[in-house]
Amino acid sequence: MLRTGMRRALVSAALAAPVALLSAEALASPSLTVKAGEEVFLEGTVSFHNVRVEAGGALIVRSVAGGGTGMLTLKASSVVIEAGARIDATAAGFAGTPTNGGAPICCQAAAGQAGPSAGTPGGGGGSGGKGANGCTATGNGGNGGEAYIVLSSGNPGAAGGAATLTSPGDIPTNGGRGGGAVTILAAKVQIDGDILADGAPGGVADGVGSGGGAGGFISIDASELTGAGTLSVRGGDGGQGKSGTGGGGGGGVLFLSAGTTDPDGLLLVLDRDGGSSGGCNPGSQGERDIQIDPAKTCKDLDGDGAQSTECGGTDCDDSDSSVRDGAIEVCDGRTTTATAPSTAPTSSSWTPAPKARSASPAPASTPAPAAPAAASTAPLPTTSSTKVPAPCAPQPLLRSARGAAIFGAMALGLIAAFRARKRRSGPR
Repeated sequence: MLRTGMRRALVSAALAAPVALLSAEALASPSLTVKAGEEVFLEGTVSFHNVRVEAGGALIVRSVAGGGTGMLTLKASSVVIEAGARIDATAAGFAGTPTNGGAPICCQAAAGQAGPSAGTPGGGGGSGGKGANGCTATGNGGNGGEAYIVLSSGNPGAAGGAATLTSPGDIPTNGGRGGGAVTILAAKVQIDGDILADGAPGGVADGVGSGGGAGGFISIDASELTGAGTLSVRGGDGGQGKSGTGGGGGGGVLFLSAGTTDPDGLLLVLDRDGGSSGGCNPGSQGERDIQIDPAKTCKDLDGDGAQSTECGGTDCDDSDSSVRDGAIEVCDGRTTTATAPSTAPTSSSWTPAPKARSASPAPASTPAPAAPAAASTAPLPTTSSTKVPAPCAPQPLLRSARGAAIFGAMALGLIAAFRARKRRSGPR
């Protein structure tokens, strides 16, 4: 029979262990919710169980000028952008320089060209549409960039060309940045707010304007696409100077693929216009492709052969291929035969920043803002790998894991009690 002290040690250890195993943090969903007043910065390819951006919240794509990629691919079972919320890749694309605009190595012709001589404006950047030429009374502004983004590329927009100034020693005004790229892959997508990938406007110095950045890229592939929000890949306006106006950036690319939409059809507002060039021709309109097919099947985002429960499948965590019906169980404290949220976003950069100032298009000459400080609130869990089976509730495997933990704690308690007793009895 165990002595009283030993029993107490065992009970204390056994009660403490299951709390650590089944804590709220360990079972927390990796779904992303961006609340009012918050800005969450993302880039690269990220996966969540569900994503919701509430009214007044913003999910921002980290810009090239700010050290990011300017590109975001978001995978989730469902994505909801509430009215008054936004996903924002405005001016997140290629940055302007003191000469020609920034553009991908493959396609330097997309860059807006700098003004060819003193006192001449730059041309707009290219994207889905061609950038406009810089506008002067004599018509000798920089050339607009060529259209280069195709529907499958997912590239950001190119930057506008710099204005070449008249005063010796002056630094030319950089062209506007291009819009970034946003790709959403989900079973259900509801957009009542905004998804923005607009180019930034050109700047003005010494009465001469630089070219606007080209619009970026937005692609949504969903089984169900609803909402009455706005998708915008608008080219940035050229800087309007007294002696020369920069060319407007070309419009970007919109690609939508869905099985079903609202009963009255697609209600989203789609903007792919080119930017203004003052009194001259604007940037060319961008490209769009809309594919609505009722026979479209739900994507299997994690490649495990099971479709999301959001579209009638059996996988309620379509971000983890190890969790699905029919998976082989292993004794690791995780349930793999069904589905539940499991891991934190697979992102190379994830920084919540509540109540940071909104990222809005700034004149091209404005330096890239530093990323807001990390959120003071607790981040999403990054270490939990606990799974729970359908319908996403604790089941026997977790209780088995709990029993294993209790058994281990009892063993530790026995050892601790034995050592304490030995110390009290002293050497014989």
